[in-house]
Amino acid sequence: TAMAGGRGFFRGVGKDGAALGRSLPEILKGLFDFAVPDLYPKLEMGARPLQGKEAEEILKAANLNGLSKVFYAPPDGLDLVVKEGSKVVVNLQAPIIKEVADYLAREHSYGNKVTGRTLEAQFGGIGYGWEGEMMWLVLATLLRGGAVEVTYQGRRYRNHLDPQVRTPFGGTNAFRSASFAPRKAPDLQTLVTAARRYEELTGDEVDVEESAIAQAFQRLARSELEALLPLEA
Repeated sequence: TAMAGGRGFFRGVGKDGAALGRSLPEILKGLFDFAVPDLYPKLEMGARPLQGKEAEEILKAANLNGLSKVFYAPPDGLDLVVKEGSKVVVNLQAPIIKEVADYLAREHSYGNKVTGRTLEAQFGGIGYGWEGEMMWLVLATLLRGGAVEVTYQGRRYRNHLDPQVRTPFGGTNAFRSASFAPRKAPDLQTLVTAARRYEELTGDEVDVEESAIAQAFQRLARSELEALLPLEA
């Protein structure tokens, strides 16, 4: 009754409860609508419903077609993947991707180690208010795009195809103990050119991703080497 009949203040500006609604829930919503945008100006950038399995999804997917809605265009998605010609690729220019990548780059330039716990504190608090699962998703997407490397239990991961790399993205404690560092990925034009060269050499298609292209050329090199080596008696 006191709240409904009184005044709420935020940064020196008062709001009469009675002017915001007829019930306490309506009044509180009015106060939140007034204050939250100032307290969390970037909340909307990372506010999407998640199931908690999206990070594993992008790390395991053979290609980037048919992923959950959050990966694609707004309003349901975050523009994490986009179509580039006939290929679907990770979009390192997506607003939420750039926000986290810029923070990583800045902290790395200062010589600071960034862990999952650090990221949760930065992006889960005032200014952002993002869920922990959103951080898993963004970092997994950066890994898939070749823009970060992950260190977990003393081992460094750069390749999203390594099954062990999924562990830090599957639970709160594992994520918090992992550390993340920026990595300079080959630009998209370089990857497109490499994929095209592979297709010209073999006639097979390959995803426009650093790990997929590297593995494809490694398989090609092994097959060529085996063809050249004399058969053992």
